[in-house]
Amino acid sequence: MTKGTYIFEMPLSYRILVDDGTDTLGEINRYRKVTIGKRLNNYGQADFDISVTDDKANLISLRKNKIKVYREYGTQTNLVWAGEQAVRRSNLDFKGNNWSEITCYTWFEQFFHRYTEEFERYELEDAGDVIDTLISTTQAKTDGDFGVTTGTIDTTYTADIIYQNDNIGEAILGLADGGLDFEITDNKVLNVSSILGTDKTNDVVIEYGHNVTSMTIIEDFSNPVNQALVLGEVIDEDTLQRIERTDTSSRSEYKLRQMRMNQLEPAIQSIFEDKGDSAIRKYKVPLIKVDFDIIKNYTPSIDQFTVGDGIRLIVKNGIYNIDEEYRVFEWQVTFDEKNTEKLTLILGKFTL
Repeated sequence: MTKGTYIFEMPLSYRILVDDGTDTLGEINRYRKVTIGKRLNNYGQADFDISVTDDKANLISLRKNKIKVYREYGTQTNLVWAGEQAVRRSNLDFKGNNWSEITCYTWFEQFFHRYTEEFERYELEDAGDVIDTLISTTQAKTDGDFGVTTGTIDTTYTADIIYQNDNIGEAILGLADGGLDFEITDNKVLNVSSILGTDKTNDVVIEYGHNVTSMTIIEDFSNPVNQALVLGEVIDEDTLQRIERTDTSSRSEYKLRQMRMNQLEPAIQSIFEDKGDSAIRKYKVPLIKVDFDIIKNYTPSIDQFTVGDGIRLIVKNGIYNIDEEYRVFEWQVTFDEKNTEKLTLILGKFTL
């Protein structure tokens, strides 16, 4: 922005609609703030505050009712978050400051409350197909349908794995650790690919001093990893195995930095290797966390990108000389009563 630039203020709002999985029940339109977020290969969270005396407070019904969050800016309306109500925390006092904070989770969180059969083996099947089968099998149980449908299941890597009363959410995370990405969209569609996301480095540019006027930067190298030790039972082996995977270049630069990982389910050795390699790719370099306020009309907003996408970060100030491509591992946006948006991104070095 240049001095004296006029910004035409279009109306901005976040709408919270509540439904029971079938019908829309109403809208929560009086809240102090709403915070929504998503994570790559995991579930996201939303929090909002509502007065306990609000006539819409009866729309809160944990694990029964759902929410959909829409970002409305000008004439554009985009669904940016959806999930299930899970937690209510209320603070009551005689001064009348009686508010409840409601926490909701995206659809994938539901599968952490489901388990496999006592014995299931997936022999030489594509890992994406295993995820699809785990979800479709548990949804076929009596009263078990969460409404998740199959979308695009790309070829990823070959899995040979045994599940014995295993948590399905954790099983899916384990397959993702082997080197794939998955998502359950806001509209409850399962997609699996070797890499999810789009290269948006030409379209989504976050530049300090241009479309961001203040920024907090945290460079996090608290968990460096250049050697992964993956422990578990390799199929067709008689004893527990320790599979080591190493990035020699990073080890030479930063000295040996190890992470111990457990492969919870019996699997072929290549899954152990892929799991170790995936951890090294993410943690061999620092993660960057940036916080900044969104300037309307200038700063890219959350309806322009999502987790997995590649974006460009430019920070030229003092010790910072950043002009690089990063992948979005996590995002969180807060919209408050002043109609301002604050965006937090966790970024990793990863070129799509």
